[in-house]
Amino acid sequence: ENEQVVRDIINYGNLKGKYGIVHFESLDARGIDNAIIYDSIQLTILRKGILRFDMPEGSSPSRDIVWAQFRNGLATFYVMVNHWPSRRGGQVESEPKRLIAATAAREFVDSLLTVDKKTKIVFMGDLNDTPENRAPQMMSNVLKPMITPTSGEFGGTHNYRGEWSVLDHIMVSKGFCGGKGYRVQKKSGKINSFDFILTEYKGNTVPFRTYGGGRYLKGYSDHLPVSINVNFK
Repeated sequence: ENEQVVRDIINYGNLKGKYGIVHFESLDARGIDNAIIYDSIQLTILRKGILRFDMPEGSSPSRDIVWAQFRNGLATFYVMVNHWPSRRGGQVESEPKRLIAATAAREFVDSLLTVDKKTKIVFMGDLNDTPENRAPQMMSNVLKPMITPTSGEFGGTHNYRGEWSVLDHIMVSKGFCGGKGYRVQKKSGKINSFDFILTEYKGNTVPFRTYGGGRYLKGYSDHLPVSINVNFK
């Protein structure tokens, strides 16, 4: 919701003094922002910014795409964190909004790869679309998807009416995949399903969400977290 929320996380327990954040206040109507928490011992931040895009007339603003460039030793890489417009009103009806977000993200990625086709990029976030939908495919045409239905035990990151689907993605550039040393580990994409972030609902195992309607459930999220592994040496 704001920068202080993220700072509270990194100032607690064994995270304190070891992590930095990248955060910008977005125009999202619900006050939701994207942010990056990074290991400030391993990484030096070089640049940071946002991609802000206009929604169709009459629609509320969406969340900005947050990006940052980091350095580890002599190697540099970019991180992009996304939370694309929701499916409210229907997947087909709302798709044009996500295509707008995808266009902004794709133009940024293209600009980096035009300068150096070996640029290392990690693109991630809740895209509110599956790998088969048009907006995510705009990114997977130039980046390698690391999260698929086989990346987790349930076949997806989000459960809607008993059906699992992959809405949360991590993609990486080709320059981050090959060679020795500093690279993304092959097939390391994972949908994490720790016991404490799961619960039972109507006989089905589902993510332990924070709210059910207006009722506080004390859970974490209605999405499962995704991850990849990166070798720094």
